Amino acid sequence: MDEIYLDILEKFDNLDLDDDKPEDQLISECLKSSEIFSSPCEECTFYTDTDKKISFEDVSGLNVIRLQLAPHKRKAKNQKKQKPTHKIIGADLTEGYSDFQFQDPKNIYSLNGILNSVKYLINEKSYKLSDFKVVTLRRHLKKLMDIPIYKQPIQFYVVYWKGLIFLVYDWEMEPKISDNSVKLIQYAGFKFEDVLCEGNSQSRFYSVVKHSIDDDIPVLYSAEIDCAIVKQPGTSNYVELKTHTKLPNDKYATVNKLNKKLLSTYIQNKFVDCQHTVIGFRSDDLKLAAIKTYSESDIASSVNSLPIYSTPDSKITTKSIFLWYKLVMTWIARKKIDDNEKPKLFRLSFTREVILTDSNLSMEEIQNQEIIDNIIPEWFQTFINNK
Repeated sequence: MDEIYLDILEKFDNLDLDDDKPEDQLISECLKSSEIFSSPCEECTFYTDTDKKISFEDVSGLNVIRLQLAPHKRKAKNQKKQKPTHKIIGADLTEGYSDFQFQDPKNIYSLNGILNSVKYLINEKSYKLSDFKVVTLRRHLKKLMDIPIYKQPIQFYVVYWKGLIFLVYDWEMEPKISDNSVKLIQYAGFKFEDVLCEGNSQSRFYSVVKHSIDDDIPVLYSAEIDCAIVKQPGTSNYVELKTHTKLPNDKYATVNKLNKKLLSTYIQNKFVDCQHTVIGFRSDDLKLAAIKTYSESDIASSVNSLPIYSTPDSKITTKSIFLWYKLVMTWIARKKIDDNEKPKLFRLSFTREVILTDSNLSMEEIQNQEIIDNIIPEWFQTFINNK
């Protein structure tokens, strides 16, 4: 099967599949089990990144939310939730913007952290190379999952090597943001985190998580964690923070825009079993107007009560979006590669067509050693070759 068409979501509820069509064969295989992940998400390790220096099993970079959320089962010893000492509602989400330095996309989307995690897990945690199949970031997986929601052209690189599959979003295809108002809205998200959390703004905390699709496709990825209820690891402790424009009314377009963000957040949370989301609603002048907390079931209920459509007849629910994930990842993992000892590079592209149902995800092999070496640096190639 060379492409996956956007209207494939229509077939998830269609029991009349044609076994002679490769597309229908793949759908049938993916629908055999109602479970999207054949195993629960497993937090393999975690680390703090300070100026590109990675410290494993270190929670110093984990911020703690100032709000009182659902109690965590394992309270840190003598740790009490402090009341905020500064204004939250009404906070100016543009304060400090002129001094803020946005991260380089090259660093944001780099596999450096997860590749170091693979090395750490094998050397220090008794994992084997065969315990992993797909190696990526949650950021890249989310970009893949957003395709049916936003239907925008996008590209990834996929490298097959030594039984591993490296999936990387092609960030260089992103349009450069020159509009100051867009940058301000982006900054407001960072400022919201600063307003709501206590911690070290110079460090970032990452969870390294693994799950399996149909038992034979283990996926390993790192995920940056916004904050936690208490300063300790554990996926049930983590909290996702988002900002959104204040809702002026309950018209369909307004609610639909929020539901797209909620569905995208649901996807993000599902990859780390995060149960807590806090959304800050900002006013037109980028002041924090309101805060709302959501559980996983709250988000699912909201999304499924007013579904989004990828095509006129393709309804997206919290279940169907992960069937899409399972289908695409199975398609990528099942690709036949002749020589696994030499890295093979493919471009994975989503093309939006004038007729929406013709929009598709396709993969083609390309020759570019520089891209391969950027994705899999020499030190990691040496490490794997010595295993």
